[in-house]
Amino acid sequence: LTIAGLNNKGQAVGGASVGLSVTFTGVLEPVDRIVINELMYNPATPDTEFVEIANTATNTAYDLSNWRLNGLDGTILPGTILQPGTFRVFAKNAEEFWRVYGSSIPVAGTFAGSFDKGGETIQLIKPGATPAQDVVIDQVTYDDDQPWPAGADGTGPSLQLIDPTRDNNRVANWAAVNASAVPPTPQVLVTWSNVWRYNQTANLDGQNWTATNYNDASWPSGQSVLAAENCNCLPEPIRTTLTTVNGRTTFYFRTSFNYTGTLAGASLKLTALVDDGAVFYLNGQRIHDLRLTNNPPVYANLADNINNANYEGPFTLAASALKTGSNVFAVEVHQSAANSSDVVMALQLETSFPSGTNLAIYTPGTTNSVRASLTAFPTLWVNELVTVNSSTVTNAVADNFGEYEPWVEIYNGGTNAISLANFYLTTNYNQPTLWAFAGGATIQPGEFKLVWLDGEPGESNATQWHSSFRITPGQGSLALTYVSGGQTNVLDYLNYNVPSLGRSYGDYPDANVSGRRLFSVLTPGATNNPAALPIQVYINEWMADNLTTRADPADGQYEDWFEIYNPGATAVDLGGYYFTDNLTNKFQYKVPENGQYVVPAFGYLLVWADN
Repeated sequence: LTIAGLNNKGQAVGGASVGLSVTFTGVLEPVDRIVINELMYNPATPDTEFVEIANTATNTAYDLSNWRLNGLDGTILPGTILQPGTFRVFAKNAEEFWRVYGSSIPVAGTFAGSFDKGGETIQLIKPGATPAQDVVIDQVTYDDDQPWPAGADGTGPSLQLIDPTRDNNRVANWAAVNASAVPPTPQVLVTWSNVWRYNQTANLDGQNWTATNYNDASWPSGQSVLAAENCNCLPEPIRTTLTTVNGRTTFYFRTSFNYTGTLAGASLKLTALVDDGAVFYLNGQRIHDLRLTNNPPVYANLADNINNANYEGPFTLAASALKTGSNVFAVEVHQSAANSSDVVMALQLETSFPSGTNLAIYTPGTTNSVRASLTAFPTLWVNELVTVNSSTVTNAVADNFGEYEPWVEIYNGGTNAISLANFYLTTNYNQPTLWAFAGGATIQPGEFKLVWLDGEPGESNATQWHSSFRITPGQGSLALTYVSGGQTNVLDYLNYNVPSLGRSYGDYPDANVSGRRLFSVLTPGATNNPAALPIQVYINEWMADNLTTRADPADGQYEDWFEIYNPGATAVDLGGYYFTDNLTNKFQYKVPENGQYVVPAFGYLLVWADN
């Protein structure tokens, strides 16, 4: 940036210029940093629908000027800057939004369209120089059916993203608050008599000893209370005796626990028994301290000391570091002086949940009430499904017994092999672990793996997998679930309608849940193909001025009609094809892909041309 001073004749003034040079080493690309964070698609008050966008970057602001909300016909106002860690709301009606949610919430734009209450895809588009150069920054495909949260389908609660740093096109990353719900039962995670690993001999300054993967196997272990104290004044019994050495001020403690509850709305409650001061870590993140004034990695000074340890707390702490599955809790205890003769450490840690009425059912412009840290989702997708298989279908494939059975294709879109231990397939969301993958089952990076959905598990071998259930032909549900930390989650799912033989249903491109569609070309074990198969059907007869010949059974009117003839031996589903009476608009009328418009083998389909 160069600033030059000019006189009133436009001439440069000597000594009146200055230059500033900035070197930026961050990342400007907004993909994976700007996310759709909250959707209010079915509010209690009309015209108060909204979309909330979040910036998860820590040090980069983004200009959202003229970005579009596809699916809602909205354009973001010019000059809209999204600062790091902040939110912007886009409302159906700004005045109604402010009246219901509060006038202090800034509205960055409005949209003219309406949410489809039955589910749809919302896209955030950054415009390019031409439409072909537009960039999809983020997209979410929501639904009002299982496995999506039922609460948002009632009037009032919104769909809230749980962890904006994880894939927000996964159903397991969304929640809806039921205002009348009973809060979960608190769990005690660490007890007063918990077993701890401890280190009372080393100086670990500069070492990442609080990390979950730190190896503490060489440390001794013992139950708390862990202490060197002879006052007989502690409210809990000493179960492990420590040693104080003149000149030693720091003691280190680690323990682990398994958490199986919900993360939505959770907080932590900590009660401590410490002499003199301590710092508390959960999964390597500092969450609380007692009487310590300076920052990591050195804790040499205390603001004050105590004579005898007693209960302190409970302290209510954020649970952002808590995760389902294994957790590591670490404590660093410090003495007020090098000649201290006593040290005490014990604690109780438990979860806490607000009552249902205190958990916000919508949070426009602020952090979601269900906000929690989730582990990364496995990179697996239900990529293609065939519910009716036959040797007569192009590209049909048979199983290891030569049988043409229904199948599903699982795709690993990641860069690492994934063990399928603790993964399941189900056709019933209320029975999420209906069929388990066999022990040792693995899917390689980039691999498309078939599972035969034929109800014949006895036909399975090391490379051919057969489920214990048979998929329902035509219409139904199929979900890929997994258990992590004792909690079962839907990783991916298909609520499908595959109405005719020779069609499959799945993702295009691969692993894109927002691009799900019917396919005419089956691609078992390979990338999905959106092409249409050539068909031999004919416009065989038409009547352009029907007065008395035949009445439309839908309304009894004598409407125009035309007839399609199929001379082949295989039925042809016209779903996804187009009819037109204007060759300059070849996509005038799309035939619905619902299996109702099939021309039977050697048969006819009558179409009413009545607009």
